[in-house]
Amino acid sequence: MHGYAKGKLTAQQLAVIVSSNAAESSLTAAARTGTAVANAAGTNTKGAYTTLLTPASNVYGLWVMAGGIGGNGVATGILCDIAYGGSDTVVIPNINIGNAGLVNFAKCFYFPGLNIPSTNAIKARTQTVVNNDSATIAIIAETRNRFPNVTENGWVAYGANLTTSQGVAVTPGSGAFGTWTEIGTTSANHNLWSVGIAGNANTGFANPGMGLLEFGVGPDASTVTSIGFSSYQTTASEEVVSTCECFGYASTAGDKVWARIAFGNTVAMDIVIHGC
Repeated sequence: MHGYAKGKLTAQQLAVIVSSNAAESSLTAAARTGTAVANAAGTNTKGAYTTLLTPASNVYGLWVMAGGIGGNGVATGILCDIAYGGSDTVVIPNINIGNAGLVNFAKCFYFPGLNIPSTNAIKARTQTVVNNDSATIAIIAETRNRFPNVTENGWVAYGANLTTSQGVAVTPGSGAFGTWTEIGTTSANHNLWSVGIAGNANTGFANPGMGLLEFGVGPDASTVTSIGFSSYQTTASEEVVSTCECFGYASTAGDKVWARIAFGNTVAMDIVIHGC
């Protein structure tokens, strides 16, 4: 994997971009429900990879959609890895897809800045707090590079807890933002960011509604520079439906990342933040 350095693109780089198709998808007109990805036969353990798509062109970005998870009254913390090729090279680890609905694609994430060679199978695997739970995963693969000037070291997950299959618990303020909660410390320089929110292993939402999440970078909770916002909705059937964004903000290794939430009550949610 690599990113293009800043500056004018070479003729070879332009040829790679313009000669490819616009996008490929694991969804088809006949089957639009994605691929079932089963968890391992055990809790908080990575399962086997399931192939989603073998692209005919190089892939520079992925839209990842998740749904079909869990049920009301059941904890549905799930983390999802996206990998490619025969050696299962992980390009997006531990996407926070918990509480992503019972039927539809309740969550969608956008991860640009990739460089997956053509004809390499793109795969997904999951781990969950519930034994033998599963998820429905679909992808749309961008085969034209929208971010040619982004130098990346791969997507890195911050806040993912592999022993609980969820992220860092963040307590909202009721009708106001709660306090900033530290999610992690960056291990590399990043230019792009994505965030995932789930239900913190809650087995039901007594007061569902709309929430607003803000995340940022800073040395401490009193000095946080906002990167962006993500909205989400909880439902009585234990879904967390979230928006999909990718934010640009240049940070350096060793920066701390933070999140805070405004909601209608103070029930904690869990957060994983990705940087590229």
